Amino acid sequence: MIFYNRDLFDEAGLAYPPHEVGEAYVMPDGTEMPWTFDTLAEVAKLLTVDANGNDATSPDFDPENVIQWGYTDQWIQETRALCNPFGAASLEADGQAVWPESYEECVQWTYKAIWEDHFYPNAAQEASELLATPNVFGSGNVGMAQTHLWFTCCIVGAPVTNWDLAVLPTNSAGVTTSKLHADTFRVMNTTEHPEEAFRVLTYLIGEAAPALTVAYGALPVREAEQADFFAAQDVNYTQGVDWSIVNKMLAYPDIPSHENFLPSYQEAVVRMQAHLTLLKTEAGLDLQEVTDTFIADMQAIYDAAE
Repeated sequence: MIFYNRDLFDEAGLAYPPHEVGEAYVMPDGTEMPWTFDTLAEVAKLLTVDANGNDATSPDFDPENVIQWGYTDQWIQETRALCNPFGAASLEADGQAVWPESYEECVQWTYKAIWEDHFYPNAAQEASELLATPNVFGSGNVGMAQTHLWFTCCIVGAPVTNWDLAVLPTNSAGVTTSKLHADTFRVMNTTEHPEEAFRVLTYLIGEAAPALTVAYGALPVREAEQADFFAAQDVNYTQGVDWSIVNKMLAYPDIPSHENFLPSYQEAVVRMQAHLTLLKTEAGLDLQEVTDTFIADMQAIYDAAE
């Protein structure tokens, strides 16, 4: 879902992002635009401000002295997590490394956002005191962030206080995808104490579940427990949050999952992390060359799978 900073939208005189899938976004001139990643980019530019008060659409905008950014992906660490919101896909088919069309759209959009339009902070900016305290969106200096419900863990008492939730934009084909994390407890069949383990498991998913889901920022799967979960969140976030966004986004999970199995999984994840790090740290890259190298490396990793 999208976390957004109401105060920054109000300061810029912008309408809030949509709270319904399929709802248009109303631009400052009254034009209604479909809520796509391209529309989000236009809004994010207006939310991005340099030290002299110029937004990123101004010819006087200074990208070397940005003090407020329009958008980020909060705590996204690897390629699939970055790109599945542009359309769920896999980087592997029958042992072969593939590069989905939706991932190409994602990488082109993200790289332009960071290094050309400057509304998405690069790695150095993310690590700066301006954004790292306590985290990028939590700093209060970013207008929108795409992340998960569990992010409620980490903005209690943060500088950003007047935030709300909105639905994700669509990709260029009009497809909405909300990448999903699910927390589960399991008993392994190798345990030496199956009966005791089962009693603990029963406790964790039963009596302890209400407290644990709040601690984890994880929506209870039991619908009867969800109202209490959101009421507990309201204790921390008294500004009023449209929690209905959570279940709305659950209707659009990424299938296949961005955490789906890959051959030589650990090695594949490390390579995907390096790919995203490169995109966020180096300007002027030849993206086709970067992609070709990435796919070749992933193929070598798959081929080495035992």
